[in-house]
Amino acid sequence: MDDEIERTFEALLAVFEHAGYRKTMGMHIRRGEGDEAVIECLVAPQFANTQGVAHGGLLSGLIDTAAGIASKLAARDAKLRVATVSLTVNYHRPGRVGQTLRAVGRHVSGRSTPCCSVEVRDPGGNLVASGVATLRVASRGRS
Repeated sequence: MDDEIERTFEALLAVFEHAGYRKTMGMHIRRGEGDEAVIECLVAPQFANTQGVAHGGLLSGLIDTAAGIASKLAARDAKLRVATVSLTVNYHRPGRVGQTLRAVGRHVSGRSTPCCSVEVRDPGGNLVASGVATLRVASRGRS
């Protein structure tokens, strides 16, 4: 990991630690390298739908968050302010209560309107959900 990426990643960890949504959902950044972010989230019972599996809102939130972090890493700017303008989510299989799901977000293209793809997998490596997010850069901060 080069110094600029490492500084951006460390700054993101510090900001993400205090984010209310992250705390509520129990998301944790596990890795950030280059244009890729890895975020994990435990499917707790309160995040289950009426069928007893991960609610789609948890999965879409995980995808949205991983895309936002990947876009900041790609810009090498932890203070970059982005807003999601489009989010497409595909659900492939249920995420089970008690599983820790791993979202890998990758910056695909764009700087002023970054596009990121995200895959969410269960502990066995099975694809649970995938998505594409288009974001708009609101302001640049430079970390």
